[in-house]
Amino acid sequence: MKKCKCKKDRKCRSSKKTNKQKKSQCNPNPFADAVIPPCAEYLENENVLVLDGELIYRSVNKIYVFITTSASNNGPTGSLGEALETNVEISITTFIIGLFINQVQMGIIEYDKTKPIHPDEKIDLLIHQCLQNICEENQSDSEMNEKPKEFEKDEMGDQSDKSEGANDSQSENAAEFNYKLTFVISNGNAIATFVKYQINITELNYTILLALNRLEGDPGLYFPNNNYATPIPVNFYLAGLNIKFPIDQKCF
Repeated sequence: MKKCKCKKDRKCRSSKKTNKQKKSQCNPNPFADAVIPPCAEYLENENVLVLDGELIYRSVNKIYVFITTSASNNGPTGSLGEALETNVEISITTFIIGLFINQVQMGIIEYDKTKPIHPDEKIDLLIHQCLQNICEENQSDSEMNEKPKEFEKDEMGDQSDKSEGANDSQSENAAEFNYKLTFVISNGNAIATFVKYQINITELNYTILLALNRLEGDPGLYFPNNNYATPIPVNFYLAGLNIKFPIDQKCF
């Protein structure tokens, strides 16, 4: 080991930070050394924590986003109805893409095939192909609506009456499917969610988002456990929210 030849060299070596100092400056979990009091632990509460002579109450809420399906079968009058609902957690990126596709389908946002939607080129190409088909279908539908309607014949009117009666009987027994985007602010132990917002989407939009969820390959979202707090800035911010109170030594 070489000796220091000058005071400047000694100063530079002494200024190097130790591993302990580095850890103290960058602590990914400031509550790691906190203790849960016996009563809170018995009730399985995540609050309150005791750390450095203070009581700490943390925010345990996070943002979760899902694609939701609901199927219901009311059946004929007087019979028992059936309902089925599924929720699959998705990434915030996929959620925003779902909002964008919904706005395009509603005609609020004008579709531009030259602008990228997803950072992955293959996934971006898939989304654009689907949206181009949507735009072509909407254009053809608008052209059909502009054409003048022809007068129906009496025979066609009789047939339509019969078909309407058949359709009514079928609709009574047919299952009704709904697709939604769901935004939730809550935590895994909540009895009721703090915030829940849902928006209706089309079946095609749902199919695209489900495919994106699988193609992204996020291990935390592979199984629909629906309790994975995705590492986005807002979730880190929510996890850091807390209020502190001094400990009353008489109670401890």
